[in-house]
Amino acid sequence: MRKFSFRRKMWVLVGVLAVLVGTVPAAIAGNANTGVIPPQSRGYGNTYGEWSAAFWQWLFSIPVNQNPAFDETGGNALVGQTGKVWFLPGVFNASGQASREITIPAGISLFVPVVNVECSNVELPPFFGGTDEELKECAMQYLFTGLEAELDGRPIDFTTVNYQSVSPPFDFELPPMDLQGGNILGVDADLGRAVSNGYYLFLTPLPVGDHTLHYKGTLSNFDFTLEIHYVIHVVPAK
Repeated sequence: MRKFSFRRKMWVLVGVLAVLVGTVPAAIAGNANTGVIPPQSRGYGNTYGEWSAAFWQWLFSIPVNQNPAFDETGGNALVGQTGKVWFLPGVFNASGQASREITIPAGISLFVPVVNVECSNVELPPFFGGTDEELKECAMQYLFTGLEAELDGRPIDFTTVNYQSVSPPFDFELPPMDLQGGNILGVDADLGRAVSNGYYLFLTPLPVGDHTLHYKGTLSNFDFTLEIHYVIHVVPAK
C-alpha cells in the first residue's frame, strides 16, 4: 500500500552512487563561478542530470534512522559515501534549516542540491507518474526561487549561470519499512522509478583546510525555504 509523505518534499538534499570514472573537465577554467563545475560539463563522466539521479538513488537506499537528510549536525553525512564524488544533503525537518560540521578527505568533489524535487511511480499525486513522460511532466511542474549560495564567503552567481537540471528517468531501491525506521518515502515498495528536477552545484575538490558552504532556495509551490550551513574540514587523504 502506498503512503504519501508530504514532509519529505520540503527539503533539499545530497551523496554518491558507486565507482566513478573520468576527470573534472578543463572547462572549469572559464567558469563564471570559481570552484563550481560548469553545468554543461560532464564532471567525472556524468552530466549534472545524471549526477542528480545518482544522488536520489543514494538517498533512497538509506534507512531513515541512518539517513543524512534527517541529521541536523552532520553526524550521518558520510553514510554511504564512496568514490570521488560525495553528496551534501539538505535537511528533512519542519524548519528547513540545519548547521552541519563534517570532515572529508582531500580530492573529493561535492555535489550539492540547492533545492530539488522528484516524482516517482510509488507515490500518490501530486508526486506520481505512471510513465517516464508523466514522471518528467510531474517533476517539471515545480518551481524554485530565492536561490543563494556562498562558498568560503564568495557568492555564487545564479543569474548568469543556469544550474537547473532535470534527471533522466532512473530506477531506485528502497529499504523495507520494518528496517531502521523504514524508507524516506514511507511506502511499502522495494523498487521504484523516478525523475527529478532542481538546482545543483557541483564543487571541485576543496584544498586541505577549513571551509564554509551556505546555500538557500525556495520550493515555490509550497512556499517552503530550505537554508543549510556547512563547515567542511578537509584533511589529507590516507
